[in-house]
Amino acid sequence: MTLYFVGIGIAGTSGITDEARSAIASSRTVYAERFTSPVADAEIDELRDIATRGGAAFKVAPRWMVEDGGEILREAARGDVSLVCFGDPYVATTHIELRTRAVAQKTKTRSVHGASSLTSMVGECGLHQYKVGRTTTVTGEEASTPYNVLDENIQRGCHTVLLLEYNQDAGEFLAPADALRSLLDIEAEARHGAATPETFVMVASRIGRNDQSITAGRISGVLDQDFGEPPHSIVVPGTLHFTETDAINALARCVDEPQPNSQSSKVVSHKMIAKYVPMVRDAIADERIHAGGDRGAIRVLDNAQNYVADAQEFLRTGRDELAILSIGYADGLVDALRISADRPYQRVERANKEGQEGA
Repeated sequence: MTLYFVGIGIAGTSGITDEARSAIASSRTVYAERFTSPVADAEIDELRDIATRGGAAFKVAPRWMVEDGGEILREAARGDVSLVCFGDPYVATTHIELRTRAVAQKTKTRSVHGASSLTSMVGECGLHQYKVGRTTTVTGEEASTPYNVLDENIQRGCHTVLLLEYNQDAGEFLAPADALRSLLDIEAEARHGAATPETFVMVASRIGRNDQSITAGRISGVLDQDFGEPPHSIVVPGTLHFTETDAINALARCVDEPQPNSQSSKVVSHKMIAKYVPMVRDAIADERIHAGGDRGAIRVLDNAQNYVADAQEFLRTGRDELAILSIGYADGLVDALRISADRPYQRVERANKEGQEGA
């Protein structure tokens, strides 16, 4: 009684290994899921043929059945069962969770790994695997989370794999151009430089298939390109080694010359200091108006001014954490003065009026 997690790789049924065929053929029941990635009807028919020739019952498992897991686990408690998927079985967190539940109920599990589009895609794009950062999925509903992941990766010099949502019920993928436009919309608000019209991206289409293609260029240059049939994914390079640049030129259809993206994205600490230094300086100037001859308040404001200067010097010398702490101390000192005087933050006109009335 074993629950097999069988990956058929990225080339469809033509790339099924002997081990995968053996697991499918020897199972009592075979479940084929096609919601984590699409599997063509012809490939489903071939999987059914492999299963039924071995005497197995064959079912196409919808998302809810795999996520619920109840039927699959009950069948696995009575005999060998295979859960078959495109690519590698453990790219999907749902499958890992199902395996964990199987182990908890004392059902043996066995893995039959297949090539994953994630690792294959990075290699086909000519990029180094060890430079890949967090992977994320762009959906049709929102792109703020993918944007934040992209921003973090770029700051670290890492490449980002952006998977595009697959709607099994509608049988549709999110189009690459729509995903890129969503990221541009977030960029217009965030302004971190992670996804601008100048950002260099690679659109990988049908990786592992005979008609695979890779189109590379600035976002502004690829938006109107024809990427062919899905599935598609987007890879956004971070820093580029010269061997990666050479590989991109050789392996992709380049609309624009390859370029790294990490230089265009501002590090978080730099963004914070750029925002807070002028704000705190203005606040210090405002409070000096109210301080008058109060020596205690003037000493506090002078101290805050020193913290602002420290923050800029720490940032210049690469001590980013100390820079953030320093600007935070400065902001806190000014805020404390305002609170003690019962003045609202950044309400200079009202404070001036109150000061005149008090005089």
